Amino acid sequence: SDVHMPEMSGLELCKTIKEDIETNHIYFIIVTADLLEATENKGLNFGADEYITKPFDKTKLLNKITTILNYQQKIRKYFNSLGE
Repeated sequence: SDVHMPEMSGLELCKTIKEDIETNHIYFIIVTADLLEATENKGLNFGADEYITKPFDKTKLLNKITTILNYQQKIRKYFNSLGE
């Protein structure tokens, strides 16, 4: 079932998260049924890191997430090593 956010759209949520210095590091993936290129560009302009249209391959999405998490772990290890 689809999740609906009555207070704000997903794009507005993305923009709010990316504009806040406390949360702008959060990787944001927009998953939508909207196929319009203008909407994709708007999402990317609002700070989305990835934009995926439905239907999508679940394995591909999981691989993207795994890659992101591994990359963030490498960055964390690198910056932790600088403080040693």
